[in-house]
Amino acid sequence: MNNEKPQRSRPRSKQQSPPQRRLVRRPELAGESLPPERRASAERLRRIERRKARTRAIWMGVVVLAIMFVTVVIILELMQGAKPKPRFQFIQAGEISHTIPATALILRDETVFNTQTGGTLKPLTSEGNRAAKGQKVALVIPANRDNDLRQLQKTEKDIVDRQNELMDSGQGTGAKSIFTESRAQLATLVNLTRSDSGRGDLSSLHSYKISMDAIIEQRNTRLLAIDFKDVRLDQLRVTKANLEKQLGLDSGTIVCQQPGIVSFRLDGLESLDVASGISLTYQDFQKHLAAAPERLELKTTVKAGDPVLRIISSLGQVLALEVEGINASNFEIGKTYDVSLPKDGIRIENCTVLRSEQQDKNTFLVLKTDRRIEWLADRRSVDTILTYSSSAGMKVPRNAVYDQDEASGTGSVMLVVGGYTRSTKVKIIDQDGEFAIIEAIEGQEYKPEVSAVIVLNPTVIEAGEFIGN
Repeated sequence: MNNEKPQRSRPRSKQQSPPQRRLVRRPELAGESLPPERRASAERLRRIERRKARTRAIWMGVVVLAIMFVTVVIILELMQGAKPKPRFQFIQAGEISHTIPATALILRDETVFNTQTGGTLKPLTSEGNRAAKGQKVALVIPANRDNDLRQLQKTEKDIVDRQNELMDSGQGTGAKSIFTESRAQLATLVNLTRSDSGRGDLSSLHSYKISMDAIIEQRNTRLLAIDFKDVRLDQLRVTKANLEKQLGLDSGTIVCQQPGIVSFRLDGLESLDVASGISLTYQDFQKHLAAAPERLELKTTVKAGDPVLRIISSLGQVLALEVEGINASNFEIGKTYDVSLPKDGIRIENCTVLRSEQQDKNTFLVLKTDRRIEWLADRRSVDTILTYSSSAGMKVPRNAVYDQDEASGTGSVMLVVGGYTRSTKVKIIDQDGEFAIIEAIEGQEYKPEVSAVIVLNPTVIEAGEFIGN
């Protein structure tokens, strides 16, 4: 039996810390104990490393400076490109017109003729054409002659097609000019149709179609007088004449009783003549205008005793209209104004004022003209644009005028004189939303004149800057 007592481990003091390792400095690692040759080599390597570090730092600084320089150049270029450049234009003579839309009631001296028989109305002349006294202008064909009427209409179409073929081949002296004139009129209506369709406005398409049909009908009528010297065309014309003669024997023939412009479109307001324009009251004008269609309808089927056509015998016509927001004092009796028909692309010039009456804030205006009577023969009302004032002189874009003073009616413009920009004060005669009519002011060192160069955007440049010769 082992009587040895087990040895107890001595408990470690709580405050006793673990033994620390002592750092021993080894001189040979610091090169102190290295041979002189090796110490020199180590020193050379340290100098090389420091030189490389300085070189990298220098190159990094150069690269950063280069990037900053390029960035500044790009920013300056962008700022220079974004800055508006001055734009120039020659001053030109021109005119500014102030217009206002209005719907006009048309009054003419008209005589109505009735038919003695009933049937299908077949005009023998185009709407708006002038007819002589005693001229056959229409047939009223009985219902039992419809087949002959269709044959006549087919023959008329064949004549038009043959004329177009001959005209395309260069035959028929004068036919080309008739076709060119009608093409220009049709082009205006086509452009109006496209414009309205692009805006989604289809309210005027029917009116445009009627105008196109009238132009084509007038063109075909004028082409009938052209001698194309073609055998087939002559045969077609003889066939047409025979069919008209046969239909005329069994039909009611309407003969023109007085010379004038023929219209087959009636509305019951034919009693409103030119003289009515002097006595027409404002209330009657409103009533008739509300009842008047823009385009009168053509009746193809008539009864005995019905009115079938009217003859416009007056040398002029009256346009009665209400001008909104303009005082009657702006329209002097006897003075002339221009009226445009935007849907037709035409302009009626020099319409004379017969009456000008103030109606609340509006003006009841009555104008007389001797132009475009044939063009408006199928209408009782028409949409117009009235030019009520205009000014002529040196015309410049309104943006070219700055520092405007409404009290004195003056402003400033920037001219280019001798290669330098020069600011000068001018008088503003008239202006609209786009242009201004200006006039030079006496005493100014620099004066605008036609063909002088003006700065269109004067706010982007200072006076006295050199532009160049």
